[in-house]
Formats: sequence, C-alpha cells, structure tokens
Amino acid sequence: MILFESLGLLQCICIAVVLLVTYPLCRGIYNVTFHPLARFPGPRLWGASRIPFIRSFLTGNLVHDIEKLHQQYGPTIRIAPNEITFSHPDAWNDIFQLRPGHLPFEIDPVWWGTPPGQPESMASAASEMVHRRMRRVLGYGFTQRALRAQEPIIQKYASMLIDRLRDQIGVSSNSDDAVVDIVSWFNFFTFDLFGDLGFDESFECLQHSEYHPWISLIFNNIKATCFIITARFYPLIDSILVKCIPKSIKKLQSDHYQQVRDKVQRRLTREIQRPDLMDSVMKNNEKLESMSLQEIESTFAILAIAASETTATVLSGTFNHLLCHPEMLKTLVEEARSHFAKEEDMTLDALKPLAYLNAVLNEGLRVCPPVPIMLPRLVPKGGDTICGIRFPGGTSVSFQSRALFRNPEYFHKSTSFLPERYLPEARKPDSPFYNDKLDIVLPFGLGLRGCLGKDLAWAEMRLAIARLVWRFDVEFVGTPVKWEELKTFLLVEKKPVMIRIRERKDFTLLQSSEFRPQQWARSALPALKSSAPRPDPSLFRRRYALHRLPRTVLSTADVHPPSRFIGPSGCNRLPIKMWQLPIPIVVLVLSQLCTFFNSISATPLSAQQAMRFSPARLLSASVLVNLTSTAVCTNLYVSSYAGDITSLQLIKSADDTYSLTKIAANNGSSPSPTWLEKDSKTGIVYGLDEGFTSPNGSISSYKPSSSGVLTQIDRHLTLGGPVSSILYNEGKSLAVAHYGGSALSTWNILPTGGLSPGQNFLFTLTKPGANPARQEAPHPHEALVDPTDSFIVVPDLGADLIRVFSIDKATSDLTEQTPFPVAAGSGPRHGAFLESAALKACKKESYGCMATSAQANNGTFFFLISELANTVTSYKVTYGEKSLGFEQVFQSGTYGNQTTPVGAASAEAILSPDHKYLLTSSRNATILNIPNFNTTNSTTLPSDTLQSWSINPTTGKLTFEQLAPAGGAFPRQFSVNKKGDLAAVGLQQSARVVILERNVLDGTFGKFVAEIGVPGEVTSVVWDE
Repeated sequence: MILFESLGLLQCICIAVVLLVTYPLCRGIYNVTFHPLARFPGPRLWGASRIPFIRSFLTGNLVHDIEKLHQQYGPTIRIAPNEITFSHPDAWNDIFQLRPGHLPFEIDPVWWGTPPGQPESMASAASEMVHRRMRRVLGYGFTQRALRAQEPIIQKYASMLIDRLRDQIGVSSNSDDAVVDIVSWFNFFTFDLFGDLGFDESFECLQHSEYHPWISLIFNNIKATCFIITARFYPLIDSILVKCIPKSIKKLQSDHYQQVRDKVQRRLTREIQRPDLMDSVMKNNEKLESMSLQEIESTFAILAIAASETTATVLSGTFNHLLCHPEMLKTLVEEARSHFAKEEDMTLDALKPLAYLNAVLNEGLRVCPPVPIMLPRLVPKGGDTICGIRFPGGTSVSFQSRALFRNPEYFHKSTSFLPERYLPEARKPDSPFYNDKLDIVLPFGLGLRGCLGKDLAWAEMRLAIARLVWRFDVEFVGTPVKWEELKTFLLVEKKPVMIRIRERKDFTLLQSSEFRPQQWARSALPALKSSAPRPDPSLFRRRYALHRLPRTVLSTADVHPPSRFIGPSGCNRLPIKMWQLPIPIVVLVLSQLCTFFNSISATPLSAQQAMRFSPARLLSASVLVNLTSTAVCTNLYVSSYAGDITSLQLIKSADDTYSLTKIAANNGSSPSPTWLEKDSKTGIVYGLDEGFTSPNGSISSYKPSSSGVLTQIDRHLTLGGPVSSILYNEGKSLAVAHYGGSALSTWNILPTGGLSPGQNFLFTLTKPGANPARQEAPHPHEALVDPTDSFIVVPDLGADLIRVFSIDKATSDLTEQTPFPVAAGSGPRHGAFLESAALKACKKESYGCMATSAQANNGTFFFLISELANTVTSYKVTYGEKSLGFEQVFQSGTYGNQTTPVGAASAEAILSPDHKYLLTSSRNATILNIPNFNTTNSTTLPSDTLQSWSINPTTGKLTFEQLAPAGGAFPRQFSVNKKGDLAAVGLQQSARVVILERNVLDGTFGKFVAEIGVPGEVTSVVWDE
C-alpha cells in the first residue's frame, strides 16, 4: 500500500498498461503449453486466445473455418482455450445421449443462456429436469397425432403459397411466366404457418407478398444474439461488454420478445379450441403448474425462429441444388405428377411414400443442414470420456454436423448433391453409395434436447416441394447460389435464389379431366427391399490387439472401450493401459463357456461324451460337470431408440447370484428400433424401426448365433410408425401394427428368414375421438393372434376399437371383419388371449391341432389394457365362422385396489407362461422408491409399477394380487422367461434393463437380481428361448 502511495499517476498508468499487455501474453503461453487441453491438435493461435474464434464467429465464417481445421487436424480439435470440437460419429452419442453410468452433458450457458431481462425458456434451461418438464408440455403439440389434426392448417398455407406464386405470373408483363425469389416465398410460407400454429395469427406475408416487419426484426435479432454470446466469453467484464453493445441491437431483442409476449397473451385470451401448439400447451398445463406464463412466452420467442427459419433454410438450399441439376428436378417432377392427378390428393400421408421426394429432402438436410453446428455442452464435473478420450470437467465441447456430413470418409462424393444415395438401390453392394453412413446424418439433433418439431418440418418440406413442382415448371434465372459458401450467424444467412416459374401446360386439362388419381390405399409405398447396410469396419473398429483370436473374440471385444486406432476414421483415441487388456478375454471366456453349456443343456451328456465334444479345451470330465453346475447362461435382446439392438447375457452363478453383460450390438434397425419378435421355432428375430428420423419405418430379420450375436438377414421399408408385430399362420407370416401410420401391414416369411411384402390396411377417422389430443387419428398399437391362429386382433388406441381380421390359412391373407368398439376415450393399447382348457388339451395331444369353434368358445378370454382410461378389462370370446365376439366380464383400474395416480399411462399386458396370471405395467407415475442399484449411493430411485393379477379360468375374472416396483421409469414393455421365474423389464426413461425374480406359485414379483444400463430409451426386451 505504501508502495502504491509513493507512485505517481504516470507510474500507475504505466504499470496498468504493462499488466494489460503481459497478462494476456502470459495467459496465452499457459494455454498452449500447460493447459489440460494443450495436448489436443489445432491451431496454436486459437488455443492461446478466444479472439480468433470470436472474429470468425462475428464475421459469419466460423462454420467454414472449423470445417477446414477438421480437414487439417482431424476429427477432434481444439478451437479455443477451453473448447474442443468434434466431427466424429461416436461423439453424437457420447455428448448428446444419456449414457448409463454417466452424468448428462449440460448446455453451455455461454451459448444457451437467457437474454438479459428475459425468463428461462425450454432451450435455455440448464437443468435437465426443468427442460424435461417444459418439453413434456410442449411435446403434445408436435406428435404425429397432433400433426394429423393440424393438417388442414398446413394445407391452407401450402395452397396459399401456390396461389400467390400463380398470381405473380403476368404481373410485370403479359408473359406466361414470372421471376421470383423462392427463398423469400419459402420464408413467407413457414413464418405464416408458424404464426397460425403458434399464435392463431398469420403474419400475412403470403397475403401481401412481402415480409412482415416483425420477420425482419427476427433476422436482425439473430445477429444481435451473436454479440450477446461474444460478451459472455469474458465473464469478469461481461457487464462492461454488454453495455458496449449498441442500444439499437439491445432494442431489437427487447422488441422481438415484446412482440411474442403480446401474441401469446392474445392467443390465451381467445376461448377457442383449435389444433394448434398453444391449445396443446394449455390442455396439458391448465393451471400453469408445469410451465409458467413467462416460460411459455420465452419459449415461443425461440420457437418463432426455430420452427420457421430452419425449415425455410432447408427448403431453399434443397431447391437451389435441384435447379443446379435439371435431371434430378425432372425425376422429382415425374414422381409427383405420376402419383397425383389433383393437388388436393397430396395429403401428408400420401406424400410420405414418395421415394425420390424423401431422398431429395434427406440429401438437402445433409448438404444444407439448418443448424450447421450443434451448440456446445459442458463436460460434467469430475470429467468424462468422448470418443474414448477423457476430458476435464467444465470443458466446452461442440459437434460440427456440417463437417461430418461432408466428410469423404463417410460419404461417396461427399460435397455433391446426390439424392440417389438415399434410394433403396444404394444399399446394394455394387452401388457407389453402399458404404455411405446415412445413419450419422442427424440434422434434427439427438437425445433429450433433439428437435421437437421434426415431424412438422418434414410435413412442411414434403408438401411445399411436391406442390411446387407439381403445379409449376421451374428453372434458374442467373447464377445459382453457392450454398456451401454462405455465412452463418447461428443460422445460415441466405441469399436470394431467383427462379422463373410457369404454370404447367396441362394444368387446365387436368382440372377438367374425368380421370381420378390412384387411391392411397392401393398405391401405398411398397416395402422397398434393400440390402441390409453392413457396419463399416473403419467406423466401428473398437478392438484390442487380439488379432490371433477367433472371430467371435473380435465380436466380443468390439463392445469394450477402444485402444488407439491408426487412420482417418479415428477419434484421436488414447492408448489403452495394459491392465485393461484382460477385460475382453474375461467376457470371451464367459461367452464361450455359455455357448458350450447351452449347446449341451437340452440333452445331458456323459463326461466321456463331453470330452469328445470339445477336446481342444483340454477340460476333464470332472471339470465340465463342476462348471455346468456353476454357470447357467441365457441371452436377451434389447431394442432402444439409440439405434441399436443390444445382445445381453444373463449369467447365474453357483451362489445363485446373477449378472448381466453386454455381448454385442447391431444397428441394422436404426435409427429407432421399437419392437422385437422372436420365432421360437426357427430362432429368427424380427425387429421394427419406428422411423422417427425418416419418412418410413422398416422391418428386419436377424439370425442369432449361439453366443447372442445377431446377423441381419433382410430389411425392408414399411409404412410409417411400426410399433408391434406378431407371427401368425403357423409362423408363415408376420402382422405389423403401425401407430404413426394408422395402418396394419402383413409380411410373408421366406425360407431363408427373409421377408416379402403382403397387404396394407389403412384406417381413418371421420372425426377425432373423445380424447382429441391422443385420438385425432387411428393408432393401432399392437397386433395379436388368437389361440386358434385364425384371427389377428389389433387394439386401436386412436379409434377406441378392437379391430378383427380373419386369416386365410392357404395364403396368409387377412380379411377385415367388423371391429368391436370399446369405451369412448379409453384408448386400448395391448392385450393377451387366454385359451380354453379344451383347446389347450387339443394342442397338447396333437401338434398343429385343428381347433374347432366349440373348443375355442369353451373358456377363451381376452384381456385388454387401455392406456388412456388406465383400465384392465376381461372379455369372454365367442367364435363365429369368420368373426369374433367380445363380452365384457370384468373391469378394474390398472392399480387394482389403489387409486390410479394422476398422469399414469398403462403400457403392457402379458400372460405368465402357465397362463394363471395376467401381468401388466404402468408408466409415468413413479409412486414407489427402491434402493439404488449402485450400492455406494444411498439415494433411492423412483419407480413405476408392475401389477400381477390371478385369473379365474372359468369366468375370466381377475383378482388383483400385487403392485410391484418396475425398477425405474417407464416400463414400456417387459417379458417373462419360459420357466416363469424371471422377468426382464425395459425401462424407457431410465435407459436400463432389470431382471426380477418371480414366484411361479403365487404369481408375485420378487427382488431385483440383475440390471444393466442400455444407451437410449429402451423400447423392448425379449428372451432368447
């Protein structure tokens, strides 16, 4: 203090200047030499200071600069003192998915923080619980069922787009064409549509053929946000930098937010019911408990941009590329015009099967991603691994989707616009696109913060492009826009794309023609057979140095953490420690032993026979006998929305303890595996893909090895949203229920285990059901076969029907019969049949018993669980010649003698193997608590429930026996082993599979004996028995 008092003003100023100069210099030296991230590749100047990053960001060149850096330094690079960016596929799951045993990567508040003076929104909520709370409320407005209800609104603005473009023809001259900026018109369309869906107020851009003043305000607000973000990089002087931001920019943000507030409040004061986003929010948030008014306002301020500008960007970029390739445009025009004779026939469902349209849009999303950078997350406290590399807690990590999507390592001619890569022919081995990694193209993001509006975006894009090329002949005017060179300020800054439009010459003729278009039910997309894409070794090569071991060893080793991988596909992996090497060997030994013991378990062998069976193992007879008494192994298969079917092995040791181990994973049913069906006779496993990130679902067949590794046999595209399947007609065919596609499809099973398409049944509603939010369309939720193998039964949640189809035993064809109506608004979901005693005796006496109606009528019952009403109902089943009758004999709430919790949603219903008990599950009501599976953690886990009901085989009535914990959240599906003493539960929101003991005598569930984390939302689990 005395020293400073003795210094003059000039000396103090000099000291301050020296400190201001030397501190950044010293800090820069530290950053490039001693900082924990100094070892990662990247330009030294970027690693030393944030300034190069900020300069690139504010000039709109960040996306291009980082892509060049990835090309120079590899898939993992350092772009700022405390930021690492990735362009490797593995980083998708590691950063954005919730991994078992890992903490979530929270959003980086620098990028996601709330603007000054505004409340927290769904996007800016740092807490995953808060984000999930808001997302649950908003999610109802973005579901497939909501989209069906919103279709008239979407069609209205698509028609207005076409009509207003037609009005431009001849405006400036007497010619039969017009020159327009299609970028502006796509923006008019998307913003007007969101204005209506979000606020019940169109911006009237289409009506007036110009931007609403608020739209310009939104565009400027995006740039203003860039300045706000830049200031946050320096928290110590953040407040000073914020004050330096021009008042005009701050006013842009406040004006934008105030406009949203006014629109939200006007919409809320209108006492109307319409299928828009705000109506869904209020129906599921009546008292503003789940989402406050301020949170709604702040969130809709984000949605106004996210749900409009991004879709317009993809439409504009895709159309720009189409016009650069006249031959592609011609193919798309021919597809649209050959499928539809009238514009009004272009419904959202009718457009989904257009293969080339979907391919064009998928390729547009790849080369013109609306959000080229996935905004950063923070590595959790304590550190975590990404791509096999450990990073310190607090490190900012981002993902470069544009750089990944344009990487020649993963795509043939990666920078070229080639929709053919998305056609089924591209999956053939002789195609140049055969090795393209289409599953890594995730433009809508991944995980709990993935885009809510992807279904709406797909609907808008299909409709706008299809109707435009159907109605008009189009061509470029001037020079095409080089889309890859456009600047990015969080979003792409688009340039005008000038095109000439002419109304198609035969349009007048079409309007007066007598012919009619093909009906959608007849022209539904055939299940396009495609060769199953095989995993690329360069992408999934996660092996130790075990080159001399058998192939099964390498398959097993694939599931463990990687060692260093040399080559361009690597993710800058670090060398493995020597003590880690035994892990795959241990798994290998267990796998080989289980394979061997399973193979001899059916017919006990003598010690001498056992020795002859496997002499290479050099095991004595006494050792074999001892080992068979100490290890019992069973395989299970698990599907999850992470994209994989995971093979698990359940091992029971001599001390009666169990353990679950991951054996392998297969991504053949990606991106959204939703259901598994195992043929107990052939061993073939059938998997469904719900197709969340693509216009169609898919169905695959797999051959399992004795060690549990699945090999894909066949794969086909299906109608949208398949969620359940069942084998019928003695295993000759498969019936599939399509929740999102409002359909039932059938598939013939080939001798090879492959599949060929059968029939498609599409269902419609004349009006929404008693619960319009969930019953705006038919939603078949499960396909079941009756005990006589003569009928397929389909509970339809959306239509409140039990649909019935008779089976032609000669052809496996189905014939739709009169459906049975259930209580309005009950939402039937799943069910199970109890066969009569006479029928069971017939089957026992004769394999392939030809059951008679009399045998079936004498004690056959059907148990139905209804999701919306949360009820379990018993029906006595009566058989006609080609029909089924249902007579209700019992009904109870899903929770038996307890009050049904608010928000509960019934899920699964199955019979125990002895047919003495009905077992059910319920979700979204974690009313029980269980000890943590991590014994070092004293925090209890909230759990949903399973229920057990005893069955009176004479009357079909049920008696509630037990309410048991399911082991976590959202037991969407579960199954029981053949012996009936173990249950495997798939917990969707807990990303976990648990195994429970079950008492076969009293039907109750017992203690948890094993559990394992499975990446993503678990959708089904089946036993390999």
